[in-house]
Amino acid sequence: FQDQEGSYCRQYRIEASPSEHYAGIACRKGEEWGIKIQGLVPPAASASQRTVPANGANAAMDALVGAWSAGDPIVGEDEAGIMKKGWRP
Repeated sequence: FQDQEGSYCRQYRIEASPSEHYAGIACRKGEEWGIKIQGLVPPAASASQRTVPANGANAAMDALVGAWSAGDPIVGEDEAGIMKKGWRP
């Protein structure tokens, strides 16, 4: 998604260890990604919950995306085109 400042942002989830999982939002400024917010989240309870899209993985992060987003999520071919251009609008 693009935030209110026009930066591209993404949700992510990191499994640092079997008991240490993080969810966050990172935004791109120039050539680099920077973490805007990150928090410790409970590990997935079952194998089917271990691989999930970033959206829907954490209700609090989803709420922040909704509040920070300047429009609809960028997915599929639109996202691929932006990545091809080096994340430049």
